[in-house]
Amino acid sequence: MADIHVQPDTRQLKLKFQFNTPQQFFYTVTLINRERNQQIFRDKGQWDGKTQFNLGEADDLIGIYLIIDWTVIDPAGEGHNFNAEAITFQEDEECVAYQKCIGTTTDDAAFQVTVGKFVINSL
Repeated sequence: MADIHVQPDTRQLKLKFQFNTPQQFFYTVTLINRERNQQIFRDKGQWDGKTQFNLGEADDLIGIYLIIDWTVIDPAGEGHNFNAEAITFQEDEECVAYQKCIGTTTDDAAFQVTVGKFVINSL
């Protein structure tokens, strides 16, 4: 799990996906308030479609978990490295810590889950 460092203010957070290898990436983005056991956001995207998500104001997201369910398919077959990143931006500034989906393809789809938590920037 990675702590995603944000400034406690009303600037908007955006999640942007970046693909460093040619596989097909599909993902579900979920924001969870664990204290209330409540899902507050859920959306889906893929490498050739929706690659950016507006998450809301930083103040509202401190303490919230960002969970990404990744599915990776490689039409070229198995044995290839894959690498993608989900980067959080506060306005145009990249936040410290982002989520990486890395591994090696198999003859089936590869599945990964990455988890981050929004925390107050103490750096």
